[in-house]
Amino acid sequence: MNKYKKIEAFSLIELLVVIAVFGILASTGGPMMSAFIEQRQGNNAYKLLANNIDSARSAARDSTSIYSQILIIPNDPSADPDWMKGWKVRAQTSDGKILSDQPAFDSTSFKMTSDQFTASNPITFNRRGYLSQVGSLVLTPNKCGSSSHTYTITLARSGLSNTSKSACTSTP
Repeated sequence: MNKYKKIEAFSLIELLVVIAVFGILASTGGPMMSAFIEQRQGNNAYKLLANNIDSARSAARDSTSIYSQILIIPNDPSADPDWMKGWKVRAQTSDGKILSDQPAFDSTSFKMTSDQFTASNPITFNRRGYLSQVGSLVLTPNKCGSSSHTYTITLARSGLSNTSKSACTSTP
């Protein structure tokens, strides 16, 4: 009778093959996953701003509201604001109550700009929900890929927003 029990295990070659397969999968899947994450960050920023604009207009139109105006102001007070640094939805009252505060985005995968809306010329809704001026905000990816899109939120004088998505055609 054999007193030693036979141990079954993987050979060194089998382990190396498995490690090589995992390495190949990780090297091909990693860049695709990072592109997917960047695209999701851009989509989320776009949806967040669009929702804040709609909410601000609704708050301005609310018949029980004590606010004379609702402002959406970029956190960057420079003449050419960087909307990537976030924004505040502020009620025009004596205390300047902040209804919503969006912190800065920590993404370098996209940029959000507006030629019309600045800290000194914010998105402003009156009690009827109308805008003081028309304009648009554009969210553009820093790198164009096959699934990259440019998002545009266009604001009409009536206060209604029109959102559009177009294919990214060139690297900005």
